[in-house]
Amino acid sequence: HGGKIDVTSEFNKGAQFIITLPLVNKSTEKHVQVSDSSNL
Repeated sequence: HGGKIDVTSEFNKGAQFIITLPLVNKSTEKHVQVSDSSNL
């Protein structure tokens, strides 16, 4: 039964990564925009 649990947990990890990645990219873009505007 451990096999099914492992597959499910790995799938959840992948889903969390896919969901988190765009959020990280957005926060990084905001950070870059703030840095660019402060350099002007």
